[in-house]
Amino acid sequence: MNFKRFFPKSTFNKNEGLDTFTQKWYGKHLLVMNEKPIYNSGSSDLTIYRLLYLRTFEHPVMIKITIEKNEILLRAIILSGAGGYEPGTVKTDIKRTLSEKDVQEIEKLIENMDFWNLNTNKERLGLDGNQCIFEVYDKTNKYHVIDRWSPEFYKDDKEYVDLINHLLNLANINVPELYDPRR
Repeated sequence: MNFKRFFPKSTFNKNEGLDTFTQKWYGKHLLVMNEKPIYNSGSSDLTIYRLLYLRTFEHPVMIKITIEKNEILLRAIILSGAGGYEPGTVKTDIKRTLSEKDVQEIEKLIENMDFWNLNTNKERLGLDGNQCIFEVYDKTNKYHVIDRWSPEFYKDDKEYVDLINHLLNLANINVPELYDPRR
């Protein structure tokens, strides 16, 4: 499979080899989903929120919300493969319109987690579990991405778990919410 860079260089690790490994892993799923990089979208009329949810043994999920002018579109894709392995093919592709209220709820959740000030990743590694990668490109040409391994197990990621579960519910796809053992 070809290597296409979906994230800026050194996003996930300053070590080029480790960053390339992560970029290829995430990128191969986004490539099958026919996605494009969003970090260099270059439009002042565009905001994009994209969640890539890679569960080790379960089908990869992507939820993207695109806001352009007066149109708010949600697209959710589920692949047939497994997030920790090969992507497979597109199994489900859902497109629907969202309301301004939906966007306001997302923006509130992003604000609650202080998204723009979070480090891209935390040195948390584990076997299995899930990777949750959330990107935002906003109409001021600002881009940021955060990447967390199994955030549901960490108190300081509670707001991130809330955002992920909200996006899964908005997409109305048959994927279980992240289990939150703190609740």
